[in-house]
Amino acid sequence: MANNINFLSLKLAGVRFDSHTIPFDVLKDISVIEKIVIENAKTQYLKQNPTRKRVPRDFISGVTINLKSISEGSTCLEFDLEQKTEKNASLFSQNPYNNLPYYEESRDEVIDTIQEISNNKYNGGRLDEKCFKHIGELGQSLQDGESLSVSGNQKSVVINKKVRKQIAEFVTDNDFYTQSVTLTGTVPEIDKQKSTFSLLLEDGKRISCPVDLETASSLYSAFNEYENNQHVTIKGLAQKNQQEHIIKMVKIEQIDLFEASEVVMQIDELKKLEEGWLDGYGNAYCHNELQWLEKIFLEVESQDLPKSYFYPLEDGGVSIEWDYEDWDITLEINLQDHAASWHAFNKTTDKIVEFELDMDGDSFVRDLVRKFQGLKKEIEQA
Repeated sequence: MANNINFLSLKLAGVRFDSHTIPFDVLKDISVIEKIVIENAKTQYLKQNPTRKRVPRDFISGVTINLKSISEGSTCLEFDLEQKTEKNASLFSQNPYNNLPYYEESRDEVIDTIQEISNNKYNGGRLDEKCFKHIGELGQSLQDGESLSVSGNQKSVVINKKVRKQIAEFVTDNDFYTQSVTLTGTVPEIDKQKSTFSLLLEDGKRISCPVDLETASSLYSAFNEYENNQHVTIKGLAQKNQQEHIIKMVKIEQIDLFEASEVVMQIDELKKLEEGWLDGYGNAYCHNELQWLEKIFLEVESQDLPKSYFYPLEDGGVSIEWDYEDWDITLEINLQDHAASWHAFNKTTDKIVEFELDMDGDSFVRDLVRKFQGLKKEIEQA
């Protein structure tokens, strides 16, 4: 025999949820809600039964929060609260075996607490330290523009990155909060004594990460192949400050090795150039400008074009060259103005094709592909 009530509604909003599906990493946020509700329900019981030192044996095992349905409207999940009762037990609230009211009070208090924090009206006292810790974990998987709405008993609260920052101030008494991230880089260093390793990002920043036994094999493979530019993708929890800067990784969930693209490897070489790299001349490159260039040419690399070769210019620009049939092609790029000059020379006919390109527009990659297609037609018609 069981007693069921409508208990909780969750709504996930954002691009990832428009197809009414739930990415696996988001499921962790749903399990955190269960932890918070159960932990606070125990607190509610002990407050209302001061003569008891602990909750009844079946207080947790006899109650389950069950997913009832998933509906559209971004992604909406409905949950029931169910308590299995003995065959002859009453289902009325005054019956000592009916523990559902404590769970309902817990749910309401959790929603009210988050709402008060988001409205800057929280004065403390509602939840104990353990519950607050779990609330700090809620929404770690949310990305920019995403939100999680929690509703029940005509109460509702919306959790997003802004609210998570506000919660962090109460949970940890500082300006840091945690969020699920995916980072790409190389592993130049492992500190066995501290059980940490450094992840070198593409912009040159190093992030301290904990060594995790489950991913240690992949980690050491990446470290041993660092000199060969072995890249990794790391998924886990990062500690961020209020300015969205990653302070460190606090948990590693997955490490994947992959072969870096030709574009990434060549631009990495440009990043290593120091001031005066050309016999005392030659400017060092701004890493942010090279990151901008890399993003564009990773898209170019995905097109069906010849292999490109990157060369530094003394004035801080970049020359990109292609050898395409009878054509020698050069694209000189001004990283400050985001302007590009195309020069193509036909080694057989001595024909020269020149034009200027604006790299800030959305059409740059498309225009570049069209220029190659135009040369291909000339080759085919020759």
